[in-house]
Amino acid sequence: MKNFALPLAFLVAVICGCKHHPTEKEREYAAFLAGQRQAMAQVQEANRTSIRFTGNVQNHEIEWTNGLTLTHAIVAAQT
Repeated sequence: MKNFALPLAFLVAVICGCKHHPTEKEREYAAFLAGQRQAMAQVQEANRTSIRFTGNVQNHEIEWTNGLTLTHAIVAAQT
């Protein structure tokens, strides 16, 4: 009978529309996850790589993409 106590309590709470109020530990964990997401976004932004050209070109900065070759970068800088 004890095995059904927790699922039954959960089912009653869902049916009744009871609202869960997060505990302090849950709020701390949510804040931690938000901080982690923000840090990952900053790291990804910092790892953004581009190639800069000087001289007589129209595009002085070309974003790095997978498979970019020197030839492709030079052509992209000229157009």
